[in-house]
Order: sequence, then structure tokens, then C-alpha cells
Amino acid sequence: MDFRKTDHWVYDNLSEGFVFCIQRLDELFFDYTIDSYKPRALNSPSLCFELLNVINEVENGNIDKNNIKYIIEELRLAVQEDTVAKSLINTNIDYFLSYNETTSLSELSLRISVLERSLERYRYIDRLKKCLYDAVKQNSKDKINSLLGNFVTTYINWGISKKFLYQHFNKFFFNKSVEIDSEENLKLFFDKIFPKSHNYSVYFSVSKNIRLLQDSFKFFKIKIVEEIDAKLKAYLDKHNFKPNKGHIIVHLSKIMVPDPFVARDIAENRLKTLRNTSQLFFHASHLKWKRSAIVIQTCCENESLIASNQINPMKKSRNYKSNEVSKNTNKIFNNIALNGESFEKFNRIMELHSICLINSTPENQIVNLWTIIETLIPSSKNKSRVQCICDAIIPILLLKYMNKLILNLFNDFNRWNKTKTSDYINEIESLSDNQLEKFSLLLACDQYEEKRQEIYKEFENFALLRNRTYKISSILNSTKKLMNHIERHRLNVTWQIRRIYRTRNMIVHSGKTPKYINILVENTHDYIDQVISEVIEMTTSNYRINNLEQAFEFGKILNSELEKQVKKSTKPEDYIPYLISEIKI
Repeated sequence: MDFRKTDHWVYDNLSEGFVFCIQRLDELFFDYTIDSYKPRALNSPSLCFELLNVINEVENGNIDKNNIKYIIEELRLAVQEDTVAKSLINTNIDYFLSYNETTSLSELSLRISVLERSLERYRYIDRLKKCLYDAVKQNSKDKINSLLGNFVTTYINWGISKKFLYQHFNKFFFNKSVEIDSEENLKLFFDKIFPKSHNYSVYFSVSKNIRLLQDSFKFFKIKIVEEIDAKLKAYLDKHNFKPNKGHIIVHLSKIMVPDPFVARDIAENRLKTLRNTSQLFFHASHLKWKRSAIVIQTCCENESLIASNQINPMKKSRNYKSNEVSKNTNKIFNNIALNGESFEKFNRIMELHSICLINSTPENQIVNLWTIIETLIPSSKNKSRVQCICDAIIPILLLKYMNKLILNLFNDFNRWNKTKTSDYINEIESLSDNQLEKFSLLLACDQYEEKRQEIYKEFENFALLRNRTYKISSILNSTKKLMNHIERHRLNVTWQIRRIYRTRNMIVHSGKTPKYINILVENTHDYIDQVISEVIEMTTSNYRINNLEQAFEFGKILNSELEKQVKKSTKPEDYIPYLISEIKI
């Protein structure tokens, strides 16, 4: 979270709700926001689609029937928390979601299809925007936050890229030549990004050996540009686009989508299919192309841009600094206690992780990431594989969950004003010199309420940081709120792990890819990195855990003890050290 320069904003005419809204959108669109503050993979409308797809896959024998009940649980809660969805449904949600072992799948599918039509995306977005304008005027930040999350999730599941949304967002709100002086600017922005399909042509620089596959071009709507006419030359010159040495320009046409970046990806997928098919017969095929391409809108406007491939979702997570990389790598191989089969599994996991970083195809990534999870987690004869995985992974993910949120907020404070943050923390009384513990006490303890009020004023126009600080503070101040927050995270992660498993199965058995797959790759990668980090800590510390079975059992013990410490505490000072892992249980 950064406070961006907004000298061209007329703050006297803008409500705090509007400022919070734009700052939260900035965070939602940013690729490197931590997962807790990114858009959710699915919301009420898209959960209906998922449920219908899963019912179909169950009927085809590709997915276990038990998956249905978990999606129904998630959909019920999603609708209950979605004011837009509730306003669009003509009857109680229980009518649509009534389900037991005797319910026929055809009957359930019919009811869910009616629910999906009630939440039809154009209808849903139209109502959502009206609700959002009202929430901005009322300065209702909880409503704004919920509505914005559903807004971005709906667009992503519509097939709109975050790259496209963020580009227009930055041009609209952070272009210094355009004055932002009214809440009506929000309506103008939504009009600008409203999904409208356009016809796109995409031009790639491709190696000359593509000529060998010319007989297949018609199927893929591909043409080699033999002669560059004046119109195309103007586009090439405008973007300084030149084919690489040994390359020719290839034209891929008739791509109807609302987003030029998605158009580029669809065009590249055609090239990938052509290359992969040719490799069935010639394993040494070296069909290559330049990643950046010219995308030209060929219908109502002649807009053009250079589009590169989108960021590998595996790389949208924390990267260590070079000195930390060497330190942590040396720590592993100097101290690791894993032995035998567990060490062999650890090596295999590192290999698969590297493959996922290199191979940017999300379908391959999700399959390999799930293989990592399968390799990591010990099996049990008494539970399904996915249940074993949930039972093993979730306690470890919960161990550092609040630590992650607090550390993220601490870093936001330092980006805002490192000197003031340090001054506030130095005033906190604590037996520990740990800066994160002092920061947590500043947020949580009643005796620092006046300081917090002083900080809120210091934030001035940084509405998002003020609201985030208040939210984390209220959670840390109450054991009940804290446990509810952790429990909700447990539920969300359980649903997401099961979704990852279903998606992996659909890719393998049906060849289907959901539009939210990049979010799943990001989440799966994040889960794996957290688990591996904890396993490494257990096996290189003085605990000397020497196999994976011990590590996951120890994770359950640590999480159980952490929750006991929180529940029996009477004040934040008692449990804060455990939350930030200052005290090892």
C-alpha cells in the first residue's frame, strides 16, 4: 500500500469515502498486494457458474459428488454477505440451495441456473455500481470495501485482465493533466471500463520456421505478412516494432474480446497450440516468437498498443533480497535435519517449484503445484486425500496469518513515514525490543488509544491506511474478534484448497480452464511457500524435526497451543508475543 501523489485532486470537493474507494481500487489492481487484500477468486455470481460446472463434472464422473456441498456452503455465505446479490434474488436463498443426498442433480442444476440468471453479470454490475455510489456518499467504508472486491472479482471472471483495468485506472485517476474534482469521476471511470467486445488483430514477430506449418494457418486464423502496407507500417513505426533476426511478422485476426491484453494472450495461445502440436511429430521443434506484440482494434476505433505477456502469477509473491537468499540457502543445507524419504521429497518439491517458475502456463503450474502439495502431505487410510491435505496445511497457514497482516501493516507505516513510525514505536513500553511486538501493542492496547487517534489524524488524506489500521486494531483488541477472524480465514482457505483440487482435476480430466486460474496459482504458490518456510524452520532449528510427518504433526500442536493462549488471555499483552511468534510454544 502506497500513498500516491494526487496534487491534481481537489480534495475540498471529494469525500473521504471517494478517496478510500480509489485507494482501495489501487490496492486491488496492484499485482503485488498480499493475498489477504487481493480480489477473491469467486463471488456470488461466479460461484453459481462453478457449481453448475461441478454438477456437470460429477455427472460425467470426473469429480466426486462430495464437492457439491462445499460449494453450496460457500455460495450460501457469499450471498448472505453480498448486499447486491440479496437485492437481486426474488426469494430466500435457501430455496435455491436446498440440497441433501436424495436431491437429484438435475433438480439442483435447474434451481442454480435460475439463481445464476437472477445474478446475471450485467444486471449484477449495474446494481453494484448504484450501491457503490451510495456507499461512497455515506462514507461507509465496510460497504465500499465489500462492493469493490465483488466488482473486481466479477470483471476478472468476465475475462477482463487486471492489467487492462489497472492501465485505465492509472490513466484516469493519476494523470496529472486530468483534474479529479468530483465523485462523478467514479461514474465516468466505470463507463470507461464497461466491458464491450471489440475486434482485435495481433501481430507477432515469429521465427521463420513457422512457414513449415502454413497448411494449418487457416484453422488458427494466422497469416504471414509478406508485404507491409502503409497502414501497418504506420503502426510498426509508432511502436518501434521490428521483427527479431531470423523472424517474420505474423498476423492473427478475428479475436473478439473486450480487452487488448486478453486478445494478445488468445493470439499467443494459438501459436502455442501450433507449436505444441508440431512437437508431437518433431520433438526438437524450435518455433519461437517475441513476447511483445502489437494489438490493433479494428472495429469502431483504430487504437493500438504494445502488449507483452502478463506477469507470471508464480512471481507475484515476496522475493528475498540477494543477501537473504544466500543466508537462507546456506542455513538450509548447513542445518537441515530431514533425512531419508523426506529429504528426497524435499528435493523433488524444490525441482517442481523451479519448473513452475520457468513454465508460465497457468494450467501446467496448477497441476505441478498440486503435485507439490501431494508430495508434501502424508496420506491417511481413514480420510480422503484432499481432507488429509486440508488437515495438514491449514494449521500451519494459521500459525503466521495474523503475523502476516501485522507485518504488512508495519511495512505500510514505514512506507508512509518511517521516522514517525519509529518515534511512535519507541514510546511503547515492552519487555521486548522487538519492533513488530511494540507496533502490535500500539495497535491493540487500550492505553494507547490516544496515540492511535493522533496517528489517524497524521494520515490526513491516506484514508485506506487509516481504515486498515483501525480494522487491525479492533481485531487485535478483542480475543473474540481475533478468533472469529482466524476462524473465517480457516474456512476460506479450506474452500480454496478444495477449489484448487477441483480445478486441477478439471484441467487433467476435461481440459477446462476457469478464468480465475491465475488467482488460484497465486494462492496455491503462497500456501506452498508458507508451508515450506515453516517446515524449513522446524527442521533447521533446535527442534531438529527430521521428517515431514513430524513437521505437520508439530504444526497442529503449535496452532492448537496458539489458539489456547489467545482464548485464555485477558488482555492483548498476553497473546501478542504468540501471534507474532516472538515466543516459541
